[in-house]
Amino acid sequence: EVTADDLARMASAFAERYGSFSNQSDYGNIRDLQIFMTAKMKAWADNYIIEARARKTQTEIYYGIITKAISSEAKQFDADLGQAEILVKTQRRESAGVAGNNSTFYQDIIIKYVREQGVWRVDGIYWQNR
Repeated sequence: EVTADDLARMASAFAERYGSFSNQSDYGNIRDLQIFMTAKMKAWADNYIIEARARKTQTEIYYGIITKAISSEAKQFDADLGQAEILVKTQRRESAGVAGNNSTFYQDIIIKYVREQGVWRVDGIYWQNR
């Protein structure tokens, strides 16, 4: 049986992967996480990638963010209903262009889980304003 602590650990790993990307990775961070998402979230992820590709962002100049989970806690967990909400506090390092052009900031993310056919899956991802 999955506990709130188990989900908090899973959410930390999910947040790190989801929040780390570069303009040269073709949204691999999101595509790789789709196996952990509900059908609703997979549809959102597919749409997000299609829309982002349509914007044709510049890739000649590197832009990326590395996200590290600092802590996570279950804000809500109901095993009977199969619903949970995890708050993950992260440190994010943004890099653009030449080496040394970095900035670090802290940002929280809320990850909502639902249990589908016995498996806990991500059903919502919400970055919190800094």
